[in-house]
Amino acid sequence: MDPSILSELLLVSLYDLTEEQPHSYFFFPLDEIGIRLGATDPGQMIKAVQILESRGFAMLSVGPWSALSVMISSDGIFFVENGGETGIIKAYRHNPQDYRDG
Repeated sequence: MDPSILSELLLVSLYDLTEEQPHSYFFFPLDEIGIRLGATDPGQMIKAVQILESRGFAMLSVGPWSALSVMISSDGIFFVENGGETGIIKAYRHNPQDYRDG
């Protein structure tokens, strides 16, 4: 999958997970987001998060046992709410089942 598209899918999925929490300062396991999106290549997921991190849209954290977690930033929230750049966020919003669980 194109890294830009995967990064926006990751971000919108992260946005949705964050919306379920009492505040936006939660880190979520990167591998669980990948499973939700059907993205099984950890290298692709890391590259996607690095794209988001370089733009200030997310933060990557290494936890115990080298587990990777990610948190959306306020700029990332704004980016999702404004539809992103690739068009994938709008497509995801129209039919999220097409992008979940493989």
